Amino acid sequence: MSRRTGRRDERRRAQGATPKPRARRPWPWIGLALVAIVIVSGLARIRGRTGGHAGGDHPESDLGSREMVERERQAIVRRDWAEAYDWAARLAQREPRNASLLLGEGTALHNVAWGVKRSGERFTARTSLDRLTLDLQAMALMDSAARLADTPEMWARARGWQGQLYEVLGLPGDALDIYYEVGQRVPTDPKAIGRGRYVLNLFHDPTSSGTTPPEADAP
Repeated sequence: MSRRTGRRDERRRAQGATPKPRARRPWPWIGLALVAIVIVSGLARIRGRTGGHAGGDHPESDLGSREMVERERQAIVRRDWAEAYDWAARLAQREPRNASLLLGEGTALHNVAWGVKRSGERFTARTSLDRLTLDLQAMALMDSAARLADTPEMWARARGWQGQLYEVLGLPGDALDIYYEVGQRVPTDPKAIGRGRYVLNLFHDPTSSGTTPPEADAP
C-alpha cells in the first residue's frame, strides 16, 4: 500500500467512511484457465485427427477386444500413432480398471506427442507446449496404471514408463528416484537397473552418452 493510499484511507476513517477494499488481481485464476484451455485443445486435436472417436463411440465399437488389439498393432507398424491411440483409448474404456490397458493408452498418447510420419510430417503435437500437454496426460494414465497394478511386475512396468517420461521432460533426478524405487521393490526388473545406470552416468559426465539406454518395451 502506498503512502498516498494510506493517507486517503485515514481521511475517510476520520470522516466516518469505510475505506474500499483493494481488488484482488485475477492472475492465478487466469493462469489456471489458460492451462485448462491448453489441455482441452490438445486432446481436441487428437479427436479431430482420429475422426472424433478417441475414447468414445465408434462405428466399429462392436469389434472384439482381440480385433481391436490387432488393429492397434497394425497402426503401430504403420507408425500411425494417432490411430494407435484411438484403439488404445477405446480398449481402456472397455476395462477402465485394467492396468495394462491404461498403460497402453498412456504410452500411445506419448507416441502421439513425439511421433512423426515416415514422410517427416508431425502429427498432432506441433509445438513443445503441445507435447508437454500430451505427455502430462500420458503421465496421469501411467500413474493410474501403477496404482491399479495387481502384480509387482505390472507396477514396475508402469513406474518404469513414468521414469522414462521424466527423462524426456528433462527431469533426470525424478527419473532416478523412480528407478531406485522400482529396484528396491522389484529387484529382478532389468529395465530399472539399466536406465538407472544410464542416468547416473549422465550425472557423472553430462557430455558423454554413457552406456546405451535399453530399448523401451511395448506395453
